[in-house]
Amino acid sequence: VAQVHRARLRESFLEERGLEGLDFRDVAVKVLHPDVDSNMFVDLAVVFETVDFLARLLQGVSGTRIKVPFDRAEAERAMRRQTDLRIEAHNLARFARNFAGDEGVVF
Repeated sequence: VAQVHRARLRESFLEERGLEGLDFRDVAVKVLHPDVDSNMFVDLAVVFETVDFLARLLQGVSGTRIKVPFDRAEAERAMRRQTDLRIEAHNLARFARNFAGDEGVVF
């Protein structure tokens, strides 16, 4: 879905943002693969079509009716949240705040 790369911020980048002198030039950059959103939703559609087909097949063969245990709209929302790197950044910032005084955790 994504790749993480090591990077080093230029001093000019830090200066432009008023962050010169801070010791966090080494960073991680996370990049989503191209078209991951559209491909993911195609894959999800295939999964739901397959589940629907199998449910109809089972009902036709045995008369047993099954209920799919998950909602398509909720699955799509969950997939969208998984590819929203802003949510991940927010969670990482919260994690950093929670462990700010712990010497065993380094960022």
